[in-house]
Amino acid sequence: MSGHRKISDEERKRIKCDRERERRRKIREDPEKREEQREKEHQKYLRQRKNKQRKLVSEMTEREIRSQRKKWRQYTKSHRDRLRLRSSENAHVPDHLTKQLDGRKEHAIKKSNRMKLKRHREKRKNEAKIADLKKKLESGRKSILA
Repeated sequence: MSGHRKISDEERKRIKCDRERERRRKIREDPEKREEQREKEHQKYLRQRKNKQRKLVSEMTEREIRSQRKKWRQYTKSHRDRLRLRSSENAHVPDHLTKQLDGRKEHAIKKSNRMKLKRHREKRKNEAKIADLKKKLESGRKSILA
C-alpha cells in the first residue's frame, strides 16, 4: 500500500497554478530574468507578426476589427467579473456588523411604512375637504340661481 493519495483535477490545477505564480514572481523580482523574459516575449511577438498570426488593427478589415473588439470586450468583462468575485470573497463582513445593518434596514422599512400611512391619511383628509368644498360650492350656486 503506497503512501500517495489520489489528487483531484481541481487540486492538481490549483497546485500547478500556484507553482506557475511562484515562477513568475521569481522572474519579476530578478532584473536579469525579467529583461530576458521581456526579450523572449518581444521575439515571440515579432515571430507572430512575421508569420501573419498577429495583425495590427490598421491591417485588419472592418469585419476583423469588429470581431477582435468583441473578443476584447468579452475578455475584459470576464476579467472584471473575476476581480469582483475575488474581492467579494476577501471582503468578509463580521456578524455584528451584519446584525447592525439588518437593524438599520428594519428601522428604515418601519419608517417608510409609517410615512406611507401618514401620506395616505393626509390624502384622505384632503379628499374629504375637497368633497366638502364642492358641496358648499354647489349649494352656493343653487342659492344664487334660486
